[in-house]
This record gives sequence, C-alpha cells and structure tokens, in this order.
Amino acid sequence: LLPEVVGASLEPWHVINPIRLMLKHCHVQRAEVAAVDIERRRVEFDCTGGKCLEPVEAEHLVLALGLGTDMHAVPGMMEHALFMKNLADALDLRGHIIRRLEEAVVEPDTQLRHALLHFVVVGGGYSGVETAAEILDLLRMSRRFYRSLDPTELQVTLVHSRDRLLPELDERLGRFAQRSLEHRGMEVLLNSTVSSVSGEAVRLADGTRIETRNVVCTIGNAPHRVVRSLSVEQQRGRIVTDENLRVKGHANVWAFGDCACSPDGCGGSCAPTSQFATRLGPQAADNIAAVIAGRPPRPFQYEAKG
Repeated sequence: LLPEVVGASLEPWHVINPIRLMLKHCHVQRAEVAAVDIERRRVEFDCTGGKCLEPVEAEHLVLALGLGTDMHAVPGMMEHALFMKNLADALDLRGHIIRRLEEAVVEPDTQLRHALLHFVVVGGGYSGVETAAEILDLLRMSRRFYRSLDPTELQVTLVHSRDRLLPELDERLGRFAQRSLEHRGMEVLLNSTVSSVSGEAVRLADGTRIETRNVVCTIGNAPHRVVRSLSVEQQRGRIVTDENLRVKGHANVWAFGDCACSPDGCGGSCAPTSQFATRLGPQAADNIAAVIAGRPPRPFQYEAKG
C-alpha cells in the first residue's frame, strides 16, 4: 500500500501495523542483525552506535529478512534517485512531489519547469506501475491548487527493461495495464534500460536523454547482506527451502518471504508478493508448532490468483 501513501489516497497510519501491538504474547527486540550462525541457530547483533545486545540462540530459527537494495551498477542511481522500499520513502516521495509543484509555480524558465514537473519511474513491476499511477493521480488531483501551471507540463514516464509491464502477471493483464496508463496520459517506454542518472537527466542505454529532476527507482532488489553470508543452498541470492518451508539440510531452520525461494506446491515458486506472504507466515508457524508437538509438517501449496 506504499504507492497509495505517495498518491495521498491513503494516510500513513492506515498502512502501518505496530509490531508490539500485533505480537502481544511475544518478546520483541528491535535490533540490527549482524550475523547468523545457521548450525547453532544463533543470531548476533550489530553494536554500532548503541547498546550491544547479547547473541540469541534458539531451538527453531526463522529467516524472513526480505530483500536489500543495490543500484551501484547504474551510475548516479544511488545518489540521485528516490526509492520506494518503506513508509519513510513513500512520505519523502509525496513531499518531494509537492515541493516540485511549488518550485514550478514560480519558475519562469520553461525548460526547467518542464524538468521539475517530469517524473520518471524506473521499473515496470508491481511497485513501479502502482507508484507511477499514484504519482499521476496526485499530479492530476493537485492541478486545481496550482492553476497557473499548464496541465500538459505534468508528465510521468515509466521506464521498463522488458517487453511488457507486470511480468509477474498474465500477459493480457500487463498489456491492459499499459493501455490504461497510456490512455490516462502516461508515457510507457518498454525494452528500455537506464544507463545513468544525474541531478538533471536520465540517460537510457540507447542514448536517449530524458530531462527530469525526479527519478523514482523501484528496481534493484538484491539479496540481504546477512543472507549472502549464509552457508546454505541459494538460488539467485534467495534461500532454497523444501515444500515445508524448511531450509534444505537444516531441520530446525525455516525461511520464507522475499529472502527465500520456496516451492508453491503447483510446479512453481512463491512470488515475492503479499498474496503469498500472508499464507506463508501462518503455514511456517503451524509447521514449527507441529514439529515441536511431534507431528509431521504440512507442505505449502497455493496457486496465485493473479
């Protein structure tokens, strides 16, 4: 729901779940994980800039670390782009859009004003498409408060490296989404890869230069740094589990979510979406409880609904 926060269709407090409120019967410790010893099921914490916590050892260890972000391969992306990974990013992006509108109102230079009002979203997956659509909605909704701006100057461009949007979905849905966005005035660039980003423009691999002061990055998912250091079987930086969500080769270590590569029970693997996450969590909990009680765990099975 982060894109809806960007577009102001939802307020931040509508999309957050305070973890201590949710987990009333758990001990919650907020800390940065420094390392995990899989064999001993031991978690060590980062002591930088705060109190040093004692390591924790457990009978059962669950790894649900998600993914990290690494865009160093694209020059300038880390320095000049806005990211969409958490609530703080969404709020920063919403504030950034409003600031750009305010700047554009008093900017006499036509070329610079166009760059201030041009938003380029990199990535045509779930996050990219939703974020680009919400930015477009917010710009359109804001026009009545900025009457001096020419509506044609409000522009959103979506850049995607593949031949269709939303590759996780059926091709027909991806094509439908593209037609819908273009009908609303968005420019969609397919088979386009960003080669560099600066404070003034985005350059594509084919040499195209897009003048903009606003680049939003929704790509660049990378394995979590702790996951990379683990001596377990991995597939493209994700921990491989069996059908019961156990880490292969480790009886009491479990993994699920974006950091794991788990079979979906239907011939594929679980997609990194909430549709799977809301089912993986309870299944992992039930399986751990079953093992503790001496019962066999139940294989995970779920077919995506699109």
